[in-house]
Amino acid sequence: MLSKIPVDGRIVAGESAVDESMITGESMPVTKCEGEEVIGATMNTSGSFRFAATKVGEDTALQQIMRMVEEAQGSKAPSNATPTGSARCSCRRSSAWPPLRSRF
Repeated sequence: MLSKIPVDGRIVAGESAVDESMITGESMPVTKCEGEEVIGATMNTSGSFRFAATKVGEDTALQQIMRMVEEAQGSKAPSNATPTGSARCSCRRSSAWPPLRSRF
């Protein structure tokens, strides 16, 4: 009896095991009871409950995560280039490159 929880809310009656893996990474379902919060888009795996919506639309945890990902994708990582724009090599190479083979 898997059912998706539509929005963030607080349980007002009942209890269930909720799969929150898409949000928390926890592989095992978490038991949720009256008074506890549930996160929208997670899965009710067993039991039943009634809940009151606390966050909808752009305010839900899932929407906040999506917004942060979009912002991160739009930003660039700091560059390792020197002020002249050329990358600095941390290794020292001899003037004879590639290395000469030893006769020993």
